[in-house]
Formats: sequence, structure tokens, C-alpha cells
Amino acid sequence: AIWCMKKYCLFFICMILSILKGFSHGEVRGIVSDKTSRAPLEGVFVRILNAENRISYTDKNGRFVFSSLSPGRYMLEFISLGYRSFTDSIEIKEE
Repeated sequence: AIWCMKKYCLFFICMILSILKGFSHGEVRGIVSDKTSRAPLEGVFVRILNAENRISYTDKNGRFVFSSLSPGRYMLEFISLGYRSFTDSIEIKEE
């Protein structure tokens, strides 16, 4: 879905870092910010498309986290009013 409330749509960027924890579970953390101003975006809906019931919202600093993820490739979707939706993939590897 594409949501545009202004004359033009802004994209947001996401810096994603995967950190392995323990033997077989990983964590995905990220910060979502406006592409132009780099200001953090609060309230962005973040979900893992290929994992059931894995959703999050960014906090006031634009941060989100998913923990207890098994190794594998995940598709993340980011949705925020006034921005185009954004999809990106991340891979958590076994140690």
C-alpha cells in the first residue's frame, strides 16, 4: 500500500542490525527515520511478513526490536501514514 498525504511521498530508511543471542535465536533491532531530515519516526508499524504474529511499533526514538527469532531469512514491512510502505529482508545466520 502507498500512502501519500503531502504533495510528494517521502521514503523512510531503516538501519537494521541482527545480533545473534544464545545458540539458535537471534534478534533484529532497527531505527526508522525520515530519509531527508533523518529525524526518527515514532509509531511506524513494523511486521515480519513470514512469521506469524510478529509485529512491533517504533518508539519515540524510532527504535523497534524483534527477539527470539530462529535462523533464517525474514521479510520486514514498514508502514507509516504519509510515507510509502517499505519492505526489506534480513538474514539471521547460525553461529
